[in-house]
Amino acid sequence: MPNDRIIGQAIIGESLRSVDYSPKGKFIKVIYPDSGLWKRIKIKGSNKILSSKLFFDDNDLIRSNIYDDLHYGEYQISYVSSFNDTIDEKLSFYDNIELMLPKKLSKFYSEVSIDDLYINNLKQNDTLQLLYQNYGCFGNSETLTEFIYTDHKIIQRLYEKSNNNWIYVANKHIKQNLISFVSKAKKLNKRNVDLCSSDEMYIFRKKNTNKISIINDKSCELIEDIEHILYPKQSN
Repeated sequence: MPNDRIIGQAIIGESLRSVDYSPKGKFIKVIYPDSGLWKRIKIKGSNKILSSKLFFDDNDLIRSNIYDDLHYGEYQISYVSSFNDTIDEKLSFYDNIELMLPKKLSKFYSEVSIDDLYINNLKQNDTLQLLYQNYGCFGNSETLTEFIYTDHKIIQRLYEKSNNNWIYVANKHIKQNLISFVSKAKKLNKRNVDLCSSDEMYIFRKKNTNKISIINDKSCELIEDIEHILYPKQSN
């Protein structure tokens, strides 16, 4: 894949504006899906995580990341899910390549009914994860929350992707809010009302398992409830 055939716009460093760009030297182009649970890749060489440039190809405007000025050789590629699960593979890099996420990743999680989720059945040392995805007209966002069950209480924390850090949240009503949210979600899934201008998705998982329960809130009825869970100080 010659460099001069890849022409587009790239955001370099901390800049907020794109510039005309073509890959420099030897390069890897990674194309990401617009939705789903696998949307992050890390590439490591010589025990160092490689930096990339956000890139928009002039031919199709598809968002991708360019890793360029590379040396041929062996690299490690890590696929990272929205639940922070990671699958590592070796990458033999001896020619410029365009990568897409492998189809096998879509089989990593298996969907089960939300009807099988009972908050009161969770016990000490269990961790419940809730992934909130919002796909709207003006952009996408997602928030990962964990509820860690201990002897006497539930500890809540939010994941900050930008800092790769967890922020702990004080929420004295968390158990009641979770029970109420799941109860409403079970009723919601039996309806077929599309009143939302955005896609509101709530995905539950018991940590360290591969089973997930997906709620598609087509009516936007759960927006206020999710605010009580994610931002209790502002909403309680």
